[in-house]
Amino acid sequence: MISSQIFRRLLQIAQCGSLTKAADILFISRPALVQQVKAAEAKLGFTVFDRSSKGVTLTPVGKVFLEEGEPIINNYEQLYRKCRDMTDQMPKSVVIGTLPEIYSPLLFNVCRKYRLNFPDVIIVLKQEAFPDYFSAFQAGDFDITSDYMFNFAQGFVETPATEVVSLKPCQLNICVPKSNPLASMKMVAIKQLRGCKLMIHTRGLSKADDMLRDYLETHEPSITIIDHPYSSHELLVKTEMDNAILVCVRQYCFDIPNFTHVPMDWDFPVERGIIYRKDCRPEVKDFIDLLKHEIEKNDL
Repeated sequence: MISSQIFRRLLQIAQCGSLTKAADILFISRPALVQQVKAAEAKLGFTVFDRSSKGVTLTPVGKVFLEEGEPIINNYEQLYRKCRDMTDQMPKSVVIGTLPEIYSPLLFNVCRKYRLNFPDVIIVLKQEAFPDYFSAFQAGDFDITSDYMFNFAQGFVETPATEVVSLKPCQLNICVPKSNPLASMKMVAIKQLRGCKLMIHTRGLSKADDMLRDYLETHEPSITIIDHPYSSHELLVKTEMDNAILVCVRQYCFDIPNFTHVPMDWDFPVERGIIYRKDCRPEVKDFIDLLKHEIEKNDL
């Protein structure tokens, strides 16, 4: 047998028809995904994919396995969550998936208010790394995603099992050392970045970053693009050492000594929202209702 997480990764590969594309969406390296496929096929005792220079296709048995297995996996995960929720020994809880180095003021503000209104419900903040974030959400490891994840949720937002609470889009800006001449400016124009090196999310991770990347590759060839998989404090060290400029979202970054955030004149909106499951527990629904009220009240 294989885990539901691995099963969903096989599904993603089948949908993409490419190990490389699937690896990008799943936020893992292609070699790691190849090894997982090999290990899964060894456990199953049959080959799921035929591989060629053009990509991957399902074998006849692989097609049957994934098509007939998907509703079984869905039912299993739903049954697991239902039985877990029925366990008397488990207190009521709302589990929020968080990300390393990402700060969500909205979620944490709602958490404080929720605890005052529902003191008998435990709020759990469960940190997940990018590679396993959405697989963990689909498997029921947490109830609510971070609001920043809407921008990274390509392929995961529009599903029958999920709902999205949308927020107003925000803009990408740049983060530079305070010693950089750009740090003293109130607004930076794209033309002022010509000849510079920009640290941008690897293609396929973020819709807004992909839009910016497409524009730069077409209209600003003198700007060098440096890929990075996700934001971290270590990334700022690399930014300074490489004399580069980091593209980021100010709303989700902590204040960092010796660095400053500067707005840009470009228009590449970061779509924001919080994702949760339609079949959520009553306490999770209460959290979502409070969240919606907070968004409406503050025009977020």
